Amino acid sequence: MSAAGYRSRRPDDGPSSIELLKKRVKENKLGGVFLFCGDEEYTKDYYVRVIRSLVKDAPLPEFAYLPFDAEKMTPSDLSDAIDTPPMMWDRKVIEIRNLRPDKCTSEDGEAYAALLENVPDEVTVLILLRADDMPASSGSQKQGDSEKSGKTKKQSGFEAVRKAVETCGLVVEFDSGDVKELVRWIARHFAASKVEISPGLPAEMIDYCGADMYTLQSEISKLCEVYAGKPLTERDVRTYCCSNESAVFFDVADCMNRRDIAGARKILQTVRLTDESVPMSLGYLAGHYQMMLAVKSGLDAGKSIQAIASELKAPSWRVNRAAQSIRTGNVSIERLKFAASVIASADATVKNNRADKAAVMELMIYRICTYGER
Repeated sequence: MSAAGYRSRRPDDGPSSIELLKKRVKENKLGGVFLFCGDEEYTKDYYVRVIRSLVKDAPLPEFAYLPFDAEKMTPSDLSDAIDTPPMMWDRKVIEIRNLRPDKCTSEDGEAYAALLENVPDEVTVLILLRADDMPASSGSQKQGDSEKSGKTKKQSGFEAVRKAVETCGLVVEFDSGDVKELVRWIARHFAASKVEISPGLPAEMIDYCGADMYTLQSEISKLCEVYAGKPLTERDVRTYCCSNESAVFFDVADCMNRRDIAGARKILQTVRLTDESVPMSLGYLAGHYQMMLAVKSGLDAGKSIQAIASELKAPSWRVNRAAQSIRTGNVSIERLKFAASVIASADATVKNNRADKAAVMELMIYRICTYGER
C-alpha cells in the first residue's frame, strides 16, 4: 500500500483504541479483558508481547500464562482458567486464540460473554484475532438476502463476546494509521539507533518500500548498518533498500476482486505502463494470484496465516496481504483460478511483439472483473 492509501483520523474523533491501550500500559492498568483485532499485525504483536510480559518473571510461568485454544476448549474450560488463582504470582494472563467470529455459536458466545463480564482484577484475558480470523466481507450486491441473513446468524455468537468486551474491557482495532504516524514511527527507530536522517527520508521509505511495518523494520535495519556518521538521505533509500513495486499490484488485484474496473485502471495509470513494463506487471499479478490461490486453499482448510506461511516458505506479511485481497471481494477459488488463467493468457499474448500490450492489459482487467456475468 502506498502512503496515500493510509487512512487519516478526523481531529474530533477522540482518542483511538490504541491511544487508550497506551494509556492503560503507561498506568499499568492491564487487568480485565482485551480484544485485539484488525489487519495491522506489527503493532498488534508488540502489544501482545506487552500483555504476555506481565507474567514473564513469574517463578512458574506455565501457571501464570495460560494459552486457551477456542477450537479445542470450551467455555467451561475458560471458567476454570479464570477461577483458578495464580500460583506464586500476583496476576495471571489468559490468551484466547482461534475464537473465530464465523464459527462462534450463539450458545458459546453468550457463555463466553457472561464469563468475560466477571473477570477478577488480578486476571488479564486477551482475545487475540489475527487478520485471517475475521470473516470475509459480505461481497457483491448480487448476493441474496438469505445468504446475508445466514452470515449474521453465524456471527451473532461473537457479537455477544465483542459487546461484553466493549462494556467491561477494551476492544483495540489495529488498522493502518495515517501516514504521519508511520513517518514518526520510522524516525523513532532511527533515533533509537542514533542514526541521523534527512527530514524527507521516512516518507521516501514508505513510497519506495511500501507501508508494511515488518518490511520497513527490515529496511531500517539495513540502512542503520550502512550508516557511517553522515545523515542518511532519500538517495540512500533508493541505493540500499528493496523497491516494493510489486505491492501496487496487490491493490490492482483488490480492485479486480471487487470488480472495480475504474479503480484498477486508475492505479495502473500511476505505473506508466510501457512495452517493457507490461510483461513485468503481468508477472507481479501472476505471482500475487498464485499466492492468493495457495492462501485461499489453506484458509478453506482451516489453517492459520502462520501455518500457511510456513508451508509456503513465504513471509507471513505477504500471506496476510493475500488473505486481505481475497477478503476484499469475497472471491471463490474458481474466480481466482479464472483470473490466473486470464493473466497467463495475456502474458503469452504480450510476448508477441505485434500485440498492443496496453490493450491486452485493458482486456485482461475487463475479463477478470466481469467473471460470471452474462
